[in-house]
Amino acid sequence: MLRYSFVIILMAALLAVSVEGQQARRAKQRLVQFKKLKLIETLNMDEATAEKFFVVYNLAQNKIDSAKSALDSAVQNLHEAIEHSRPEDEIASLTDQVLQGHAAVLAAYDDLLRRAKQSLDTVQYARFIIFETKFNDEVRRRLMEIRGKPSRRRESRRP
Repeated sequence: MLRYSFVIILMAALLAVSVEGQQARRAKQRLVQFKKLKLIETLNMDEATAEKFFVVYNLAQNKIDSAKSALDSAVQNLHEAIEHSRPEDEIASLTDQVLQGHAAVLAAYDDLLRRAKQSLDTVQYARFIIFETKFNDEVRRRLMEIRGKPSRRRESRRP
């Protein structure tokens, strides 16, 4: 009987993790859609410009996501090597891989900026750079406010 209880608890836990993963994916998809709508609004794009821009943007964003995923994997490998007291030469090699991962993310982001410049006029491009710089911080700040926690920026402004 104890064995069946364990199996049921394990299945419930796996189902909960699966549901959480689905919810996280849906939340990410909603955030991506929200970001695109805010970009269209902020850049004041007509339909033709938006179509042209998002072909370029989505391609570049996929490269950024891929580079971030590779970086996350490299960081996880480094973490595990440290936790398991691997030899220093292995840790040094993994550290180099993390640094290469950071460089790949930056290169992918730089590619996005260059491609966006080709798709937008000067003012739209300037707005795009500002938007990209501030969007994640603004989302983070609003989420903290919703959760009832003051944002770091607000805390740092207090005397």
